[in-house]
Amino acid sequence: MNSRRPTRVIVTTAVLGLALLSLAPLAAQARGGMGGPHQSPERAAQCLTGQLDLTEEQQEKVQAILGESFEARRDMREQHRQQRDAVRAATEDQLAAVLTSEQMDELRELREDRWDRREDRQDRRGDRCRGCDQRQECRNGGASVED
Repeated sequence: MNSRRPTRVIVTTAVLGLALLSLAPLAAQARGGMGGPHQSPERAAQCLTGQLDLTEEQQEKVQAILGESFEARRDMREQHRQQRDAVRAATEDQLAAVLTSEQMDELRELREDRWDRREDRQDRRGDRCRGCDQRQECRNGGASVED
């Protein structure tokens, strides 16, 4: 019986690994990109439950695994945001030392125009939340889900 235990662990690990890998395409299709601003471990586990016919025990374990993963990725995003902001501030200071005040004003205007165009593209696609739309699609039934 001890010889079967490593096989069971390997199979369980493989199944959970495949389940986790299946999340990226689901989220990408629902959002038009990878991930989603309002995706949760609960919602991801719900989608997997419908697709993989998970038992209650599997649902609990998958949700716990996904919860840890989501938390780790959230922490990584925050660290990245802080680093990005520091680089942007340093770049702004360096540019201000080289450019005239008129050129800096023009640069800020160019950035605002670029940001506005980006937001317009996202609004036309309608698949990303900017704090108000919060739409997601769950393939477990195919209906649009409002948070």
